[in-house]
Amino acid sequence: LGYSLIEACRTGLPILATNVRGHNEVVIDNYNGFLFELNDAKKASMIIEKLLSGSNKLLELGLNGKKFYEQNFDINSTYKNISNVYSKFWNNKLLFIQMKIAIVHEWLVNYAGSEKV
Repeated sequence: LGYSLIEACRTGLPILATNVRGHNEVVIDNYNGFLFELNDAKKASMIIEKLLSGSNKLLELGLNGKKFYEQNFDINSTYKNISNVYSKFWNNKLLFIQMKIAIVHEWLVNYAGSEKV
């Protein structure tokens, strides 16, 4: 990810970036900034002219960037996201262990002749 783009969101700056991997994970086109294709200087200049035309778009993009940062990158949301990943992993691991136990039990009952399992 582009850390400078994340910092721009944190500080409320609108973003103008090329539409490449990493950038397009932080910039939501026309929400917290604008994306343009690599080597498309014409579109980039049109976006800059639009932003400098005196509209409230700069403020809107900046505020949306702050919201995006708070929802995805601040310490609380990062902790929550990491906790969810570990929780899913742990739950899947427990399910996997339970499935293995059930398979071994089934094998012991059906093939090893052990009724006292």
